[in-house]
Amino acid sequence: MATAVPRLQGWRSRALTEQAKSSPQVGSPSPKRRSFAYRALRAVWHLLYPLRRLGFYVWRQGFRLPGTLFHQARLAIFRSWQGVASLFGHRVVFLYDVKKISMLSVPVLKRLRRAAAKGEGGILEVGPYIGGSTIAFALGHKGRRKHVVVEVGGSNDNPRLPSTDIIRDLKLNLKRFGCEDWVEIVQGWSNDLATIEPAMEKTGPIGVFFFDANGAVAEQLSICAKHLRDDCVIILDDLIGDHGKADAVTSAVDRFEKSGAFVDGKVVEGTWFGKLGKLDRSVFTYYAPESGHAWRMPAPNPAQWHVEMLENDKPLAPAGSLHADIRERGMGAWSHWNFTGIPFVLFSTSDNSDPNENGRKYELRVTPR
Repeated sequence: MATAVPRLQGWRSRALTEQAKSSPQVGSPSPKRRSFAYRALRAVWHLLYPLRRLGFYVWRQGFRLPGTLFHQARLAIFRSWQGVASLFGHRVVFLYDVKKISMLSVPVLKRLRRAAAKGEGGILEVGPYIGGSTIAFALGHKGRRKHVVVEVGGSNDNPRLPSTDIIRDLKLNLKRFGCEDWVEIVQGWSNDLATIEPAMEKTGPIGVFFFDANGAVAEQLSICAKHLRDDCVIILDDLIGDHGKADAVTSAVDRFEKSGAFVDGKVVEGTWFGKLGKLDRSVFTYYAPESGHAWRMPAPNPAQWHVEMLENDKPLAPAGSLHADIRERGMGAWSHWNFTGIPFVLFSTSDNSDPNENGRKYELRVTPR
């Protein structure tokens, strides 16, 4: 006969029930009790949370603060040196001052100055804008090398460095930094033979070629390659960016590096530095696509020169074709024309193939009118 167990009522029943739930199971390890020292340290760790966050922030920012202090101290020392030098009639230029009129970074400007200080041959700049790169080059060679810049001029509404008269601002900046006697300015389009040929004659054999214009690197090098020294330093800006120029410059650099025309390439903050490879200069031959079947190549002024277009030493025809026919039909049609002030030959190949890829030679036979 089963014995009846009295039923506990109220809080005593609930207390016994909770005690039964929390009591360890048979065979299970008993919970480890933390020491007083551990619990005290953990409490202190939580209490010091604000100080820990502050220390972490100082640690993360710590490398910036000494750099800033070092920069300010260096700037103060340099300004003092600059002031003392001016008392004795000497001009000392700081590249951080040049950076204020340039869209190039200080590391790039330092490399430009170093490239001009070393080596031989002239320096040809295409697209210097208001002179940041030009001054960096001039500070390197200090009049020791022929230095010619080609700039079309006009105005530019750049949000950081606007200019209503580029040539005027370029001359003023050169004068401000004391470089006006070391640089010669040629105004005009760099793909116009009437502009670029006299500029290269003044430069002589080119030891440094710098391009920062419209991105048409391949077209510009096809014109200038014959004037480059074998040890020429090539510097191309706008290799990186979200603008159309970056795609054209990157494509040209990749093609020339694969062919061995460019060697020792290195990118410094969006600017490519390298050297000319020892290859046949014909690798730089390039014909710019125009529209449809039409291609473009530089030519002399049609008012003064008569030209004949040759494909593998055979004349292309028909000459003097309508531009619409060259673009739409092609098949060897070509025309010598002055396009918005720049003379070009607009032509098509005999089979409408790509003249940059078909392996044929295209040249102009020029005679004076």
